[in-house]
Amino acid sequence: MQIHHRGDFDLTEDIYLDIIRCKTAVLTGACCDLGAKYSGADDEIVETMNLFGVNVGMAFQIADDILDLVGSEKKMGKTLGRDIELGELTLPLIYHFNNAVPSAATELMGVLKGKEKDKRERIVDLLRESGSIDYAVSAAEAYVGKAMENLAALPRLAR
Repeated sequence: MQIHHRGDFDLTEDIYLDIIRCKTAVLTGACCDLGAKYSGADDEIVETMNLFGVNVGMAFQIADDILDLVGSEKKMGKTLGRDIELGELTLPLIYHFNNAVPSAATELMGVLKGKEKDKRERIVDLLRESGSIDYAVSAAEAYVGKAMENLAALPRLAR
């Protein structure tokens, strides 16, 4: 799904969330599900742990996408800006295109399609100005909150 939508500047938030659910969250959920199942937990706990993992996976992927834009290569230990290079829109970009004033959306489109080698800094500036980074951080935090609710729902002995 992600490869299919490379360069798709009309990508919606719902499709993005489906992509990250399928590529990261479901795997994380399965790991938590299996851990609970093979520890002998009952079906309710297994399902709760699956939901916990899905929510953690969603939060993780959104945070990873944010860090690909604003992180430090030294601290991250990997090359950043890969999503931009590959034409993969992430939540901050999608939010910007859907909510920024038209001139800011047009400017971002120009920078993304440009050939500059180090355009990440300008992209981050535009995303910060429009509140798009903050929106994505809030979305990740909301998934963390859901994951915490999942844990709170576990019986005391399962903790």
